[in-house]
Amino acid sequence: MIKKPFIYFDMGNVLVTFSHELAARQTAELCGIPEKLAWQILFDEGLHWEYERGELAEEEFFGRFCQRARSESGFAAPDPQKFDLAASAIFELNTRILPILCGLRGAGYQLGVLSNTSTAHWRYCSSRFPFLVSRFQRHALSFQIGVMKPSAAIYARAAEIAGVLPADILFFDDRAENITAAIEAGWDAVLFTTPAAAAKELASRRIVTNY
Repeated sequence: MIKKPFIYFDMGNVLVTFSHELAARQTAELCGIPEKLAWQILFDEGLHWEYERGELAEEEFFGRFCQRARSESGFAAPDPQKFDLAASAIFELNTRILPILCGLRGAGYQLGVLSNTSTAHWRYCSSRFPFLVSRFQRHALSFQIGVMKPSAAIYARAAEIAGVLPADILFFDDRAENITAAIEAGWDAVLFTTPAAAAKELASRRIVTNY
């Protein structure tokens, strides 16, 4: 009998699509600042990445953004909940991946989510898309682990969370550097492009779904 691998999926642009540009635009509109400045604070200066590594609590993330944005004339201090929604309402379901997930669960495969994400983004996505909880047994999330892909440490911790050896993990991610790091960690890893291509990769490993 062929041993069934534990299968990890990245969340962003695999299970759901997202747009950092939309996050910058929506937070900028809410705060009355230029979109370019919102992008600079969140991404160029790395505030969002600190948040995804779990280095900032929600209140700290919000406070740091507002402190930085106050230097711009026209800044309006937003309601924290509205700010949270503006920064998080950037995701849409990748509906074409659902038949693959259903087929894998029906065939008895254990599934997990391995994602660089923040507290707010995970709360938003797991609430709006409950299959992220119901279809996946394990969740290896950067803000909880304290490190982001492609750091080797997140793959080591994700294997512990899955409860299997690295060689028994199959991983789908849309970023080449994350796939390279997973392979270096001893995983079988595939660059995700489309659900149809992912189904072919599964079939080539004799993993059959009803996709």
